[in-house]
Amino acid sequence: EKLMNYESIFNAYFDQLMKEKSLTIGQLVVRTTLSQSYLYQIASGTRHMGRDTALILSFVMKLDLDHTQQFLKRSNNAMLYPKVRRDAVIICCINCNMTFEQANETLLDKGEKGLVT
Repeated sequence: EKLMNYESIFNAYFDQLMKEKSLTIGQLVVRTTLSQSYLYQIASGTRHMGRDTALILSFVMKLDLDHTQQFLKRSNNAMLYPKVRRDAVIICCINCNMTFEQANETLLDKGEKGLVT
């Protein structure tokens, strides 16, 4: 049996999250600054997404901290680390159920780099 690569593991996870949250790629396009083609490439595993993109998607999908960490890990990005100031701010934003826009604003208010794609 062929071992699953991280792309197919991520694709299955992303697909499962989309189903659980009853979201479509179209809805993600509307709620983010990401293009439809880019999101389809991410969903199909033909394109790797950066950490900020993964964080934006986790906010839009309203993932809790555990799911966000899994999402980062499975998308081959570094998990959030509380000792890094920017990550600590992001963790607080997740725990406060902030929207992507609110989290972005909070990061900028704290003098940190915003969540941009």
